[in-house]
Amino acid sequence: MGSLPPTEVPNFLRNFQRLVARILVFPMITVAALNGHCYAGGAMLSMGCDYRIMRQDRGFWCMPEIDLTMPLSPGMNAVIRCRIADIGLFRDIILLGKKYGGADAAKLTIVDQAVDEKAIPTVAMDLATAGAQKDRRTLGALKREMFREVHGKLVQEDLVEANYSLKSKL
Repeated sequence: MGSLPPTEVPNFLRNFQRLVARILVFPMITVAALNGHCYAGGAMLSMGCDYRIMRQDRGFWCMPEIDLTMPLSPGMNAVIRCRIADIGLFRDIILLGKKYGGADAAKLTIVDQAVDEKAIPTVAMDLATAGAQKDRRTLGALKREMFREVHGKLVQEDLVEANYSLKSKL
């Protein structure tokens, strides 16, 4: 976002949130196959997916917005909160911008599995294939209900604008 004119940042964030919202309730199983670093928007996008598979020996998962001086919108905050059950871990992810390697991320349930690099495509495809047998209409309805509040916050445009304006005023 550093190369975007400041006037375009809210539009970029709004569109990014819409993408995450769409992935969150997409009527198929979604899997993030993380074979390297997964920071900021990449980490957020991974949280929109149903499953996250990460390389165990290389790369970090991190939400560094605190160090980027970029507040998270209510929608982005809600995405992370709905995936991270442990409130202490949620706090450290958001307030400290801690980075987690694959093994730690799996142990803490930030990702579902940490595997050898060569296994990432197979594990991801196995999860996606298992979900492909499910009825898409039902799957979509279930996901829309599971994530009703989070989805609503992601698509509520005034929250993006207000949060970005807050950063400029601080």
